[in-house]
Amino acid sequence: KKMAYDKAKIYYDQALKIATDFNDLEMELTVGLEHAKLAEARGEYGKAFQGYEKIRNQALEEGYTAIYFEGSLLLAKRYFEEEMYETANIALSFAYINAVDRENLQFQKEALELQARAFAKQGDYKNGYAVITQLFQVLGQLNTKQQKAIIKELEIQYETLEKEKEISKLEEGQI
Repeated sequence: KKMAYDKAKIYYDQALKIATDFNDLEMELTVGLEHAKLAEARGEYGKAFQGYEKIRNQALEEGYTAIYFEGSLLLAKRYFEEEMYETANIALSFAYINAVDRENLQFQKEALELQARAFAKQGDYKNGYAVITQLFQVLGQLNTKQQKAIIKELEIQYETLEKEKEISKLEEGQI
């Protein structure tokens, strides 16, 4: 495993150098998260905490919300694993508010799932229930969004079929 981690670090270092050379901040932040994940996998939790915190804050500052959300979730999971449930809930609350502001339903779902688990670990079932209620609302919104996308796709397929039929009829009429 150590060799695999060392190899991964070399690849991440090379990717970071390329991102820096091309002045690609988004890639730098993404590789930074991968470095922090690698530190966590190696059991270097302090380094992982620092990496997640630094990258997520910089990503939020620079407007890279997807990286911010991922960093926030990774940080909260790390707090959860360390049994720092209250701190995990605080981090998740801030990130959840940002996800609501940016209408990111998927991250809202993931944050609420982890937050409910943290409240349960603390024995705070009242807040856990409130979070689960929010989670059901988010799941409903996700389902509605998915259903609308499916319906739209089916409508497009139907319209395409109708146009193909019209073209076939026109071609037959010319023969």
